[in-house]
Amino acid sequence: MIEKRKNLVIVPSRDLERAVRDNLLREPEPMDREDYRFWDLNDRVIKEVYESL
Repeated sequence: MIEKRKNLVIVPSRDLERAVRDNLLREPEPMDREDYRFWDLNDRVIKEVYESL
């Protein structure tokens, strides 16, 4: 995992299958007010992923 967040897992594509299997049956964690993020607060790695699409 590149960055730890509730209900969001960012992994290299080579690890995607394993990450999906690891999280398939996991219950989502309840979100608190401070867990909500907006585009300007995103980590660099998330911006890079979206910009590469």
